[in-house]
Amino acid sequence: MNFHYTKEKCGVVGVWTIEKDAPYLARRGIISLQHRGQEGAGLSVLTPQKDIVTHKGMGLIPNVLTEEAMTQLGSSNFAIAQNRYGTSGSGNVKNAQPIERKHGDLQMSLGHNGNIPEDLPLLRKKAGDHSKQISDTSLMATLIMKERMTSDSWEEALVKVLPMFKGAFCNIILTNE
Repeated sequence: MNFHYTKEKCGVVGVWTIEKDAPYLARRGIISLQHRGQEGAGLSVLTPQKDIVTHKGMGLIPNVLTEEAMTQLGSSNFAIAQNRYGTSGSGNVKNAQPIERKHGDLQMSLGHNGNIPEDLPLLRKKAGDHSKQISDTSLMATLIMKERMTSDSWEEALVKVLPMFKGAFCNIILTNE
């Protein structure tokens, strides 16, 4: 019997808590998913000033999300984290996640697990980016932000953009709203 194993393995974690320890809880959660991706890791928090701050890098989670990095991120009620097993885009810090996008007062951070194998050239054209090196996650973040600029809410933007992507995926999104 032949088995086909897919390689869409990343870990995504989101935390909201009344206490301001969401970054540390997200780090603990993503460490428990280290087996799902060892290429890179990152964590985004929402600051009290409603800005999203992200720290990410290549390598294992304890080597990326160090105590120093966690101190720099600060305390927050909201955090998302992702560890990467790359299926799209090159293996460098540019493609480490979460991926941030900002336009005016709008800001988002996106962590993604999955693989979007089809329609990427058409979606790149729609995003205005013709680079073949852009990851599927970066492309998704770009299209969500582009749609949000003309939508009344993040939910409306997501309803319009996510059906464009064919495949199996999970997202964790942090916005400054």
